[in-house]
Amino acid sequence: MIEESDFDVLLNCLPNHLHFEFTRLALEKGKHVLCEKPLTLNFEQAETLARIASQGGLCLSEAFYYRLHPQHQVVQAMLGGPEIGRLAEIEVRYAFHLDESSNNYRLHSTQGGGALYDVGCYGIDCARFYFGEDPLAVRGQSKIHPRLGIDTETEFQLLFSENRTAKIFASINAPRENSCILKTDKATIRLPNAFHVKPQQKVAVELEMKGSTKKTQVTPTADQYALAFDLMAERKRDKNVKIFPLEDGQQNMKTLELIKTSTTKV
Repeated sequence: MIEESDFDVLLNCLPNHLHFEFTRLALEKGKHVLCEKPLTLNFEQAETLARIASQGGLCLSEAFYYRLHPQHQVVQAMLGGPEIGRLAEIEVRYAFHLDESSNNYRLHSTQGGGALYDVGCYGIDCARFYFGEDPLAVRGQSKIHPRLGIDTETEFQLLFSENRTAKIFASINAPRENSCILKTDKATIRLPNAFHVKPQQKVAVELEMKGSTKKTQVTPTADQYALAFDLMAERKRDKNVKIFPLEDGQQNMKTLELIKTSTTKV
């Protein structure tokens, strides 16, 4: 398809183990790429793709669509004001139950399966997105399936400068949730549905100031996926259009690889 088709932008939504190869082929053909998370399976692959994209003047983005949803714009505006205080802690929980009898690629270690690759990466990106920097250290624990050899659950902590932390729970064997809590010295912001939002779904941002009542703001509906596709189309015409920075994809992969190699396995 990449050899024969006349197209400008590739959306790579193949299983995780195919992200690197097909993204590389598209970049080498001079195509822009919006690649599903995780960008690759290791940092070396991410560096290779980044080099090809940079040399060709191409846009390569890891598709964390949630960043474009209005609820996160509301939160960013809140955090930009002095009344909310300094962001100190983030808690992310992303989980769902995947039937072990299915032939889903998420259950295969050779195909980039497991909780960390599939949903733990959201917590990594979210923490880096809001703190605006890379973690200094990581620690955590993974539950490894005895037969499948994948992590069905990984819980880890990212340590940032000035004693700021991100606590992240990722599971493919737990009740469904995809929440984010941001804590400052003055307030707590809760996003009950932080990442996977359907186009017509209304979501709420909950703000609770210390010593005060909780306030809820319902954000406008939005198709975060269509917004990303539109930005990629604009990026083709205008190199100054901002989407998901390539550096984020690289650093997300660097952090994910560090977690994968350093967490305690049980």
